[in-house]
Amino acid sequence: MILKKLSDLYLEDMLALQRHCIDAGGLFIPTSKEGYNRSFMYQNFCYGIFCEESTKLLGFCNCSIPTRKSKNNIGVKWLDPEELDFVGQVNTILVHLEYRGKGYGKQLISTVLEEFRNRGMKYIYVTISPQNKVSLGLFQSFEFRIVEKREYHDTDRYILQL
Repeated sequence: MILKKLSDLYLEDMLALQRHCIDAGGLFIPTSKEGYNRSFMYQNFCYGIFCEESTKLLGFCNCSIPTRKSKNNIGVKWLDPEELDFVGQVNTILVHLEYRGKGYGKQLISTVLEEFRNRGMKYIYVTISPQNKVSLGLFQSFEFRIVEKREYHDTDRYILQL
């Protein structure tokens, strides 16, 4: 297994993996090509996991660090304005169906949490479908806790905070 920071060179692989997960009934809100492109700009980042014997993308985790003034900063509801500069968000985590249950999701989350810490982030948020028990369990194993249930893009979502 190889874990590395992704660049826009992997955009088509990310979109293909997203399509695969959607076709398999994935419980997440798909990200557009433009949305993933933003992952390679600003303070955003993305990590991917690969087989050692191939260049096949097995999974990835797309993250962002919104500014205090960003309308997408989830922490605005719970944090003082001066704390909003220390918010990180996990936007997407996907692992190919054939490779689930092998610890790849945990490796991705461990890596992005370390990246957030290295960048000085104190509050990490993620939104998850209440029906996505696997992702919910994964994040709760890292001590994320549910802080709210809200409608997001016309579907119910839990907001979790670490």
